Amino acid sequence: MRKVKLFTYLGLLSFILFFTACSRSTFYDPRHMEDLNRMLYVLENNFALFDVAHWARGVDIYAIVENVRETLHTTPYMSDNDFFHVLRYAFDPLVGIGHFQIISRGYYDYMVRGEGRLTRRWWYSDEAHMRLRAPHVLDFYAQLEAESLAFGEWMEAFPVEFSRMSSTLIEQLRVRGETTLADDFAQAIALGNETEVGNLWMEAVRATENNVTTRILEEGRIAYLAIDSFMRYPIPPEEERQILNFYEEIAGFDHLIIDLRFNGGGMENWFFRTVLEPNIDREFVLEQFFFLSYGEYAAHYTGGRRGNTGGRRIVDRAQALENHRPVAEILATYPLPDLHLPDMARMDYGFRAFTTVRPRAYAPHFSYEPSFAGEIWLLTGPITGSAAQISAWATRETGFATIVGEISGGNFGGERTLTALPNTGIAFILDLNYVTDSRGRPLEAGTIPDIFNHEGKTALETVLAVIHADNKTQVE
Repeated sequence: MRKVKLFTYLGLLSFILFFTACSRSTFYDPRHMEDLNRMLYVLENNFALFDVAHWARGVDIYAIVENVRETLHTTPYMSDNDFFHVLRYAFDPLVGIGHFQIISRGYYDYMVRGEGRLTRRWWYSDEAHMRLRAPHVLDFYAQLEAESLAFGEWMEAFPVEFSRMSSTLIEQLRVRGETTLADDFAQAIALGNETEVGNLWMEAVRATENNVTTRILEEGRIAYLAIDSFMRYPIPPEEERQILNFYEEIAGFDHLIIDLRFNGGGMENWFFRTVLEPNIDREFVLEQFFFLSYGEYAAHYTGGRRGNTGGRRIVDRAQALENHRPVAEILATYPLPDLHLPDMARMDYGFRAFTTVRPRAYAPHFSYEPSFAGEIWLLTGPITGSAAQISAWATRETGFATIVGEISGGNFGGERTLTALPNTGIAFILDLNYVTDSRGRPLEAGTIPDIFNHEGKTALETVLAVIHADNKTQVE
């Protein structure tokens, strides 16, 4: 009887173990697991912002990879397209950190056949761009369908993204003086009327198409300038003229508010030429430090395998002051009180660089004096990233304006590259450097404003409240 019971228990245990094993399937495509491991390896050894993403932005890359592993185990017979969508969904929290993104079909076509192929020299090496033309990459993206969701489907599928984008649109409308449209749009969203929201969304997009907005908020006293993108470069002549003519119009005003809250970046020269250099009265040398892991891509870009620094350019305007050196030497040479030391465990080399900015005489009668003699305020927020983040950093370093709002969005890690997974051909983008200010604070962590938003107020409302409070104090 005991022997019968023993065999019964052993049989039951075997069944449980078999059922458990089946729930964690072994029927996944090994190519997908190899690609996932390769992706993690590339990030660990080349993405210098790996740890900053965690402590500054709350994104744990190891946890993301484990979630994908679990999905592979529990979803047998996954296609390459399914794997692509799993990666895109799982890594979505990393998008916007160090320019990371998994390349979609639409963006692939843009980079290989569209305007992106003409601008690659600004951000990518020719070698990196050629990786997008590898046969297996071409094959994968040729069969991948472009993502297409109806407006209502998009609202339901991506509620967080929709909320962020709609809130941004509404605020953009308000700062442009389109208050009626902003109110109608907000009300339609509150009522959940998808058709009306869709119609008003298109109207709002059309109303915010202008990249440069100039307004007089208080006659003779407060002026407002918003620049929503630095992407079109060289600077469109009509936009540059609009800004420079505006400086002349408001020359006697007390306050100029410059709004970069909606600016996701582009070319940092945009800001330097039109905002910073016309409004400083002396030369500034802005110190930076670059750190990198010794991965194959990072080493190639910085000339690490050739023993020098700057295989291409570092970033626009930045010039290396020295060849790369072991991190220990950098830390022993320069005091970097704000450096997050645990991050350096991932780094192999570093070097010091500088960016020089000089007063710009954009009109003969201005000479090299600042074009605006009053007080300048710079508004920042979570969207303020990449070249706009560099602009916030440069503002902090030069002190030419008071920063108001929220911590800027970062999304900056020096040089970036493109690479593709060896089996599926899925391609992704990543930055390669860990760039800090003169005190060692990483630019990816964003620039801290001088004045945070007052409770319940936007950055614009906050700065106006500060201006009016100061004026009231002066009058008293």
